[in-house]
Amino acid sequence: MARPSSISRCLLLAAVSVAVCAWSAAAPAAEGVHPLGPGRGYVDLCPLENGGRRCDTKIVTDERGVPLQSMASPVGGYAPADLESAYGLPTSGGPGAGKIVAIFGGGSDYPSAESDIGAYRAQYGLPPCTTANGCFSKIDEHGGTNYPAAGSSEVEQALDMEMVSAACPACKIMLVEGGDLDVALQTVVSEGAVAFSFSILYSFGSDADNGSQCQSLGYDDPGGGLLITAAMGDSGYPGSARWVPAACQGTLAIGGTTLTQASNNRGWTETTWSGTGSGCGTAVNKPAWQTDPGCPMRMAGDLSAVADPATGVSFYCTLGAGGWGVVGGTSAATPLTAASLTALGIANGHFTPAWVWQNPIDFYDVTTGDNGTCTGGISYECAAGPGYDGPTGWGTPNGNLLATAIPPGSPAGGSCATPSGSYGQSCSSCVAGMRTTGCTLVCQSCTKIDGSQSLGPTLGLPCSGDVSNEDGVLTCNAAPDAGATTGTGGGGVDAGGARDAGAAIPDASRADATSPPPASDGGATAD
Repeated sequence: MARPSSISRCLLLAAVSVAVCAWSAAAPAAEGVHPLGPGRGYVDLCPLENGGRRCDTKIVTDERGVPLQSMASPVGGYAPADLESAYGLPTSGGPGAGKIVAIFGGGSDYPSAESDIGAYRAQYGLPPCTTANGCFSKIDEHGGTNYPAAGSSEVEQALDMEMVSAACPACKIMLVEGGDLDVALQTVVSEGAVAFSFSILYSFGSDADNGSQCQSLGYDDPGGGLLITAAMGDSGYPGSARWVPAACQGTLAIGGTTLTQASNNRGWTETTWSGTGSGCGTAVNKPAWQTDPGCPMRMAGDLSAVADPATGVSFYCTLGAGGWGVVGGTSAATPLTAASLTALGIANGHFTPAWVWQNPIDFYDVTTGDNGTCTGGISYECAAGPGYDGPTGWGTPNGNLLATAIPPGSPAGGSCATPSGSYGQSCSSCVAGMRTTGCTLVCQSCTKIDGSQSLGPTLGLPCSGDVSNEDGVLTCNAAPDAGATTGTGGGGVDAGGARDAGAAIPDASRADATSPPPASDGGATAD
């Protein structure tokens, strides 16, 4: 096929009256190319139009706007093994095995979807996902095979399915094509999916119109224990954070980070990607489970993952693209988050967004960077800091902790046997180790564990003296003390208040006689 080199082929969608663009064989143009560094840039797959519908994908190019691409082999970007390493994801099996992650494909067909994800998975040694083995399915929004015409969003659909493949190789993938949001939601629930990812967003006019559509379309209360992730946009603060379904009460609004390798215990570090959306809504009421103090309405976002095209991901698509390429955007972060939470057993058919806000310790806290200048007087709307913030939410998936978390729908309770004496242990291992003995929450207030501070006994750790912090590794410097209390571990919007209710406090009277070995993982926060 001809080598596509710019974004120029458009399809006018009657339902929303907006142009949605894909690659074509038109001549490259430098106009609209955003620089990424020497010889590199990116272009928007779906530029922001006058209302309606948009996706959030950034295509990495050379300085002229020609996409980096090859039909033969990958041209760069993070591979599945990189993402599994960065977020602590299982490489096979796990509680997500056989669970269905649904992808909203929008109003166009992708005839080569199965063969393209087959090529991606084969390249990276992932197990086949086909119609024949029951792993892959493609349906219209009614559950049938009356697909829309092919045309405009194949790259978006390919990216979504391949991010699910990378994060949860054992998951089943369901591609849903068609533009009826409410019908698609009902179908996904009836088909038994546990997660539903939206990288395509809709605006129905004003913020008030979008707010009313959240309710009428069913995304304020989707039911069925379904986890829904929705991109917040790629144009900086506020991006598309007030669009549907990101603005709705029943979804997780997903922001973006810059992910780079590092010489710390985790092996990776993240900061806020400047292109991600975020913000305090104006039309959707604040859910009872949102506890940030400054925004009186629905606050976006909730979680985040890699999205910066400068640290983009590898993808493959033969329809609408030239084979292998590199992309970024919250369109990558959104299915990646949905699949990660499925792989780790959090998307289990009992999920509600409240679970994330009640368990923030299970995510890597992103504490640096911003996505613009806040206009509402709430600094955390657009700037990251310890604890909660708009651009990155509670952070990115920490598979080391999520794998041992009490999943949604489980009965609470349990008691903790605590180790005695001085020991060196990361917050991640502390929590995981205690949970194996039935403890619901330990270290529940660690909101900033990045090596920059010395923490006292307020973390709920089983020691009465100081806690030293070396690059995320916490060391208790005194013996256990039953009187140790829980509190806050950092500034910003603190996690502790949302987690203390019902938390099990270590019981020193049941102290173990042995000390656990030092841990080597990177704790519950990103530097």
